[in-house]
Amino acid sequence: ASPSGALSSGALPEDYSISGESIKAIGAGVIQPVLTTVAGLSAVSADQVEMGFYPLPFNTGGMASNMYMGDKMKETVGTGEALDKSQEYLDFARTFPTEVMNIDPRFINNHPYIYGSMQAIGQFVPNLATAGTTLLPQLYSEYIMEAEGRLGKPRNEWTSEESGEVGLNFMPYGATAAVLEFVGLKGVGSAAVKSFLKGGTIKAGVLQRGLNSVNAGIQEGATEYAQTVLQDISQIIAGLDPEEEITLDTFFGQEARVALVSGFVGGTTARGVLETAEAVTLPTAEDADA
Repeated sequence: ASPSGALSSGALPEDYSISGESIKAIGAGVIQPVLTTVAGLSAVSADQVEMGFYPLPFNTGGMASNMYMGDKMKETVGTGEALDKSQEYLDFARTFPTEVMNIDPRFINNHPYIYGSMQAIGQFVPNLATAGTTLLPQLYSEYIMEAEGRLGKPRNEWTSEESGEVGLNFMPYGATAAVLEFVGLKGVGSAAVKSFLKGGTIKAGVLQRGLNSVNAGIQEGATEYAQTVLQDISQIIAGLDPEEEITLDTFFGQEARVALVSGFVGGTTARGVLETAEAVTLPTAEDADA
């Protein structure tokens, strides 16, 4: 880690500390899943209110919906007010790392692999704590924010056709990405988390624990890479940016590479911490090499 004034890859002085920014990135990673979850749920609720449905998960409308809607909520139906409020949550989640955590944008741009890896490490705390139950709203808000970039405008300014296209294309992507994410979380935390929380033991030596950590990193890296590529393909097929096509860069560009590396580092680190925590709680005799 370099102190303030360290040199960048171009040998130019920097007035930010890579170690300091990395710590902030981990902190942002811990909080970011909570914010994207809220933003995702807010986006779904806004769509329901806009159509005159009471905002409940999986609510498809019907007379029962209107029974619970207060006068104020009924007044907002079709006005776009709910979408505007939802946009505030999306914007806050997007800008949180730089505007609240004060992460230097140059650090994000100059060191994408470090930034992504530190965020990935932080994100495992809430994701493991919730056992992946908040993944879909997280994926949805991230999908929306990516789509906003391709369309060049915020969600509350989309046409009904654009909103419909994004929603339809998210459904197959969201289902696939959620399955992939559960595979990654299982690799990172299944045996270690269950054993640690239940006070059980996993008889394994240092080498085996190291291999467990690396294997978890490989699974999570592959998961993050696949999700990134699938998201790009999904939105390209949707035609959100008419000039964008599926190319080799879709599969091997910097965004995909950062996802792969970040997932590997985050998965390896998270599983390593869990393996270490589980190991130090064991009697020495039970944790000996087989």
